[in-house]
Amino acid sequence: MSDQERSAGQFLGASAYGQAQRPIQPTPEEIAEWRKKEEEQRKAYNEQQRKQARAELLDSFAMAALTGLLAAGDHHAYNRDEMAIEAWRQADAMLKARGDE
Repeated sequence: MSDQERSAGQFLGASAYGQAQRPIQPTPEEIAEWRKKEEEQRKAYNEQQRKQARAELLDSFAMAALTGLLAAGDHHAYNRDEMAIEAWRQADAMLKARGDE
């Protein structure tokens, strides 16, 4: 059944005279299609959540690495760009060691 038929009241089985008849049940094919779309949306959402959690963890590791570099006291040997790059390298290494590549 098309969306136009549903919006026109056809899902209620309306007659030509506007009197409602019995409700029309969705077909097994329609139900299967809805479930498939729902499952695809759920997978896409879960993947997005996984990527977001990984990015947040990477940011946390980079902050910790930068803090460690600054606390080490030899941060004068690096310029700002080099220190930032080194912090991200260490964050990537921490994710790899954790098994989250």
